[in-house]
Amino acid sequence: MSEKQIINTKKAPRGKVWLPGQSGNPKGRPPAAKCIPDLLRAIGDGPASPDVTRTLKDKFPSIDMTKLNARQAMLYTTYYQAQTGDDDARDFIANRTEGKIKDVIEVHDSRIVVHAEGADETTLPEGEELGEDSTPTN
Repeated sequence: MSEKQIINTKKAPRGKVWLPGQSGNPKGRPPAAKCIPDLLRAIGDGPASPDVTRTLKDKFPSIDMTKLNARQAMLYTTYYQAQTGDDDARDFIANRTEGKIKDVIEVHDSRIVVHAEGADETTLPEGEELGEDSTPTN
């Protein structure tokens, strides 16, 4: 090395040097952006719509509608729909209270066996296959 070259082994401090115990970020971490689930939770925690509470008051007279939030009102509405024959509402409630039933598809040689957990199995007859839209075809 020549005499003109100086080796600096210490890094020069960048910006302000903080004292021991002093934060380098006094304002803290900025708040995270709101995502859809957070927004939906906030809406659900808010008060239920007066129109919905009026309708539910007739269906569930024993419930105090003044303390109902939007999420609870939605679930009461879903229960009412299930009671009046809405299959989607019934499945929604069953899947969340009892757990979703798993469908199992097995292929054995030239036959396909389809069954749901806890149900009898269904076997397609020989020569009958599932079409592209999953319906039996000849």
